[in-house]
Amino acid sequence: MKFTNSFYTAILFSQLLVSNPLLAQNNNCIYKDPVFTLNFGTLAKDGAPTLYNLKNYNKTTGSCPNDGFYSFTTATNNCFAGKWHSLPEDHTPGDVNGKMMIVNAAEKPGDFFALTVTGLTPGAQYRVSAWFANICKYASGCVPTPPVIEITVHANDKIISSFKTGEIKQTDVPTWQNYTGEFVMVANTDVISLQMKDLTPGGCGNDFALDDIEINLCSQPIPVTTTETTAPIQQIFVTPVPNVIKARANPIIKQITTEETELTIELYDNGEIDGDTVSIYHNNELVVSHAGISTKPVTLKLKVDKANPHHELVMVADNLGRIPPNTSLMVITAGKKRYEVFISSSEQKNAKVLIDLQ
Repeated sequence: MKFTNSFYTAILFSQLLVSNPLLAQNNNCIYKDPVFTLNFGTLAKDGAPTLYNLKNYNKTTGSCPNDGFYSFTTATNNCFAGKWHSLPEDHTPGDVNGKMMIVNAAEKPGDFFALTVTGLTPGAQYRVSAWFANICKYASGCVPTPPVIEITVHANDKIISSFKTGEIKQTDVPTWQNYTGEFVMVANTDVISLQMKDLTPGGCGNDFALDDIEINLCSQPIPVTTTETTAPIQQIFVTPVPNVIKARANPIIKQITTEETELTIELYDNGEIDGDTVSIYHNNELVVSHAGISTKPVTLKLKVDKANPHHELVMVADNLGRIPPNTSLMVITAGKKRYEVFISSSEQKNAKVLIDLQ
């Protein structure tokens, strides 16, 4: 069963802010509806992200991942001869066959989650929150080593905020707990990297579930002062997200960092010319509409510099051609570097490429 919000409020969960009093909440803040939500989707509509650069963790399938592995699943049942709690469902209220992330701790501490979030407001204050549940039962002859999760927010390759959960201890029944912390965006970007690290080595009692990550905007953003001279940001996403992006999955298939340069982007048909057509959105704006792809490239040029540090390209299949799915080859030339990205999109799934200033 799911636990009610009043149940969690009564428990008065430990919050991440305790570890860093400098991040104490602005008393004037009223947090709005989330500007970013990750609930990992459902069986019918997958929303699990692709996670990169996880040295100690690997993705697997199934509901009972082994040490050093994680999976996205709807439930756990009788894992490891009953040493884990059975979770009949995820934390998200009201979903059907909703997914959560299950993490079996690696032997060594390390990041198990790393994701880029875009479209935040420079200088604004935000709250990040996540729900965790220790899924280990109490075991005899075993000294518990519950997970301690460190959550860090990076911008411009620097840590702008860091907080810890404290020990997420074993319980008699599986219990979801909410942890929150705050951060202030720096003045010259709208992009963060949200990372989570288990600080406890693998062992007894160090396996957990994660669900419902949210970032909420403070209704009264506080100003940020800086001594750095920076060019104005021109590409904060003020364009509403198009319906064709909202309605489909948008997995990130390539992330590129580059020095200041002009990019040349060419899109070719990958294989037999079968009538595929695509539309391309750049930072939520339509820049190519219903273009047929063939041996002659569809070409775009973009500048990557301090005024234009972040680019999101979303390839949308307008049709599937004679041979589904809609496939193409993207060639990105950045100075002397050349990247080849193989793209597959369909009526349910787009393809996203991220390009950032180094």
